[in-house]
Amino acid sequence: MPQRFLAAILATAVGLQPTHVNKIVCRSQRSQLHVLAAPQDEDVAALLQQRTLLRQQKNYDEADALLDRAKQYGAIVRDHANGTSTYTLRRRATDAPSVLDLAKAARDYAARGDLSDDDVAAFVADRAREAREALAEPDAAPGRQASDAAFAFALAGCRDDALFDLLLDRHASNRAKRRTVNDLQAEERLGACGLRGRDAFFAPRACQWRWRYARDARTTPAADVLSVAFPPGPLVLDLGCGMGGSAIGLALSKTDANVLAVDTSRACIRAARGFANRLGSSCRFAVADASDALRWAATHEGPVYVLVQFPTPFSLGGEATVREGRPFLLSRDVAELVATAVGTEGAAYVSSQVEDVALASADALEGAGLRLEPAEEPVTTEAPKRLRDERVGSARRAVGGPWRATSPLPADAAPESEKRCELLGQPVHRFVASRRPRRGDRLRLFAAPRDDLDGGDDADVVLDAALTRVMHAGTYEFVEDTSEPNRVFLGADGRATALRDIYDDSSGAGRGGAQDGRWRIERIRNNSTHCKIHLSLGRYNLQGSVSSRGGDAVEGVVLEGASDPDFVGRFRLALTSRAANESTVDAALEKAATKRATRPAPPARVGKGALAGRQWLLSATVDDEQCFFILDFQESGDFVDTAGSDAPCEIGGRWGVYDEGVRDPPRDGRGSHVWIWIRRSKCRGASGLHGDLRLHGKIEYDDPLAELALRSGVDRPPDRASGPVLFGDIPDMEYSALVGSFVLTPSGSLPDELRRRLPVGGMAWS
Repeated sequence: MPQRFLAAILATAVGLQPTHVNKIVCRSQRSQLHVLAAPQDEDVAALLQQRTLLRQQKNYDEADALLDRAKQYGAIVRDHANGTSTYTLRRRATDAPSVLDLAKAARDYAARGDLSDDDVAAFVADRAREAREALAEPDAAPGRQASDAAFAFALAGCRDDALFDLLLDRHASNRAKRRTVNDLQAEERLGACGLRGRDAFFAPRACQWRWRYARDARTTPAADVLSVAFPPGPLVLDLGCGMGGSAIGLALSKTDANVLAVDTSRACIRAARGFANRLGSSCRFAVADASDALRWAATHEGPVYVLVQFPTPFSLGGEATVREGRPFLLSRDVAELVATAVGTEGAAYVSSQVEDVALASADALEGAGLRLEPAEEPVTTEAPKRLRDERVGSARRAVGGPWRATSPLPADAAPESEKRCELLGQPVHRFVASRRPRRGDRLRLFAAPRDDLDGGDDADVVLDAALTRVMHAGTYEFVEDTSEPNRVFLGADGRATALRDIYDDSSGAGRGGAQDGRWRIERIRNNSTHCKIHLSLGRYNLQGSVSSRGGDAVEGVVLEGASDPDFVGRFRLALTSRAANESTVDAALEKAATKRATRPAPPARVGKGALAGRQWLLSATVDDEQCFFILDFQESGDFVDTAGSDAPCEIGGRWGVYDEGVRDPPRDGRGSHVWIWIRRSKCRGASGLHGDLRLHGKIEYDDPLAELALRSGVDRPPDRASGPVLFGDIPDMEYSALVGSFVLTPSGSLPDELRRRLPVGGMAWS
């Protein structure tokens, strides 16, 4: 007779009623589900049988000792008034599937390319339901497992908001018990899956977590892009989107554009769809390779903008978008498809951390008929790293001309790979290509409005009110003494474009690239009869003069080279039809005036003198705990905590001002933001502080007249500065995270009875 059956009979004979039966539970290991049996009942039944006999004998001390032993097996015992007992066995943690196991099983299952989306969604939903049930146990998902499980479920494309709420609650309760570096990584993972809001999702460290998974994800070529439909209008096509961070950010920033992101990795696309759903982005995703997506985009009604960001040099990795056998993403065939898709209204933007990939992509697009547009801020220094195979025998570098030092995309639209390059200090090579020279609205879809487009600051300089009658913008006949006649268009925005290179390269002299540039008008000192014209096309600088009374022709010299230029020849510009161009120029000037009238006022900028020599109340919330300090800002850039040596906690560090979005210190010593660096080595009594803190706040004024006086050069202390608190080693962002917020206000309005009670440090500070 089986042992379990004998135990049940014996337990029944003494009034014990076992209610627990052998349960079937699942443990996930490497995406495979194994069936395991629950713990055996025999030991528990025997212990409780003896306990029942002892209770009948009124030997309660020994009965309680046996009860403690039974609880060690996970038994939950309930005694009844008639002397009987019932019990149940709780599943042991070693036999039950953990929340993290369930999350990893869902993630690995979603990464398979041989399953339909419906099958994956059903499997992930089942694992999410089991995880919710497991989280009912108080000891489920200990330590960092809650955040790791949330990240894994997010990568699987899970959309169970109730599950994510439970995981966030469990993470908060776990974090209240400990404060380690793992907590920072846990916060980064929660931000990476979109559970901490938009700012945390696009933070550099959160982007790096998604980049790691996209790099390791398997790619399975497929084509379901043809099922996507968009209304007429601008379309942004992101090829090789990876985890979709760039496309999601672009759709959030440019709500009037259609955004489609494609990748060959189903795992990446499923995760990206979940991220977009949590952040409320209208971006669409599809599994497709570059060729299929570009053929579909060519049929779209409206301008098409193609993004090729960080293509893998070879067909390996998480962002590869071509099938095996093609060494580069932008092969000749794909480049032809890009040129067809962008047509005459769109553009292609390419970026890569590998210089030779960027150069090869530029060659491919130029061979397909596109032209590289001149950069607003070109790269001026050579990057140190190149591929070994391309380094020998080639002197080309991605410097100057079309190579951009900054991205034309909004800040939130930077891909995960670019954020990682920023963290590691690696260079990024970028360019924009199109069929026609860039017009005023060329990159308006990609970038925030710039002052130098369509009548901005540069246009004000180019077409100064006193000089507009001297030389109008328009199309000019260009004649150079050694080349064929040409035409040059001088735009109202200060841009210049030639119909073709002013020096073609057919002679093999190595000249060329002199097709796009800028022009401007300058007054000549001590000369009231003539004005100077500067026309820069590529590496050529054309200088001439025109009568200040107005003229239709300009003559001058052509110089080659920026420093110590060489004389190349002479030129002549003649306006083709002044009357036909005057109305165009007048319209451009009117548009510029309208833009200046509606342009928002620049942010208030203060010097360090507005904050130095004063005491400031720092109110910070870190890890949901509030703390207060009074800081004395010194002229040297240091700050001192006024608490004194007898205070339990004292902080120290440095401070300064800066302009948002500008890395270099302000040259004029003024800025629109204030930064505070709380150095770990300068803090006393802050034992819970495991790294430096950086506080970045925007300077604000309540009185509009204060900002007006500030712009007149009169410094005035701000009413407040507020912003985020970052924790960790900020210079390389290796161990940093967003941990709170702060407000900085003048301490003069603080009552004396409150000043005597400061500082007040939270657990994260002391």
